[in-house]
Amino acid sequence: MKKTGKQERIKSCKNFTKIERITYIASKEINLDIIDYLIKRTKNIQIQILNKDKEKLIKLSKEGKLNNFSFQTTRAAIVFFNDDDYIESGYIKISKNNELFHSWICFWYDEEKYVFDPSLDVINKKEFYQKVFETQVLVKIPSYAVRNEILKKVSTDELQNEEIKIMTNENLNSFIYQSETGYKIETDNGIIKKLIVHYYKNDNENS
Repeated sequence: MKKTGKQERIKSCKNFTKIERITYIASKEINLDIIDYLIKRTKNIQIQILNKDKEKLIKLSKEGKLNNFSFQTTRAAIVFFNDDDYIESGYIKISKNNELFHSWICFWYDEEKYVFDPSLDVINKKEFYQKVFETQVLVKIPSYAVRNEILKKVSTDELQNEEIKIMTNENLNSFIYQSETGYKIETDNGIIKKLIVHYYKNDNENS
């Protein structure tokens, strides 16, 4: 994960490429406690991509293996965040004339709002992220809404520890937007304790 210190004035990124934007935002340091916080938040989620082995979300993000899985990953990870945290989905600029249909997680830490973008392996203050990527937000989905929807779909006693395959959905507000995904969950008194997510295909060619 990018270990990014004091924020300096944000320069214009309008002519930057995607790689230049990611490199620029990664050059800005953040408190390493935030990295530890995200590791703890996501420790109970594992992701299986196609026919590969299951891995921890943070490891896959750091290795760049969640590229093209922004919608699936944010909607899976957000269930372990606080109720006032949420997903944003919409467009980010990756060059002067090109946008990317994308999804990212917004969360509070020490009374400041941050973005965790597991697909791009980016963590930084929300204000910085939205200026660098010139975000255009179409929907915001609170963590509790995704959590409740997953529990309705796959959490009955007889389905515990069984993978439930959910087919694609074109509703951007849905936790299964543009994905063909398997969910295996472990719950305790209606609380999701562990989650294994199986990606059967890319959720979007450019996400």
